[in-house]
Amino acid sequence: MSVDKRVEIAFEEGTVIDDALNEGCREAIREHKQSGQPMVVWRNGKTVLLPAEQVEAELNGGQSGSGPKVSRKRRARKR
Repeated sequence: MSVDKRVEIAFEEGTVIDDALNEGCREAIREHKQSGQPMVVWRNGKTVLLPAEQVEAELNGGQSGSGPKVSRKRRARKR
């Protein structure tokens, strides 16, 4: 299968992209927590600075370990 076809399928299904975004979010949370640096998040139309000790709990909605989930709205592709 060609690279172009694999990329097209990845965008249509979205799961590979969603998984990569979720892993990136988890890694960013780990790095902020380890370094003690606050993390900027978007909440209610505004940017909010979360202290490092609150980052994981806030972004997980109180469920530690599972990590944040990226939600993408799927659009039908024009052909």
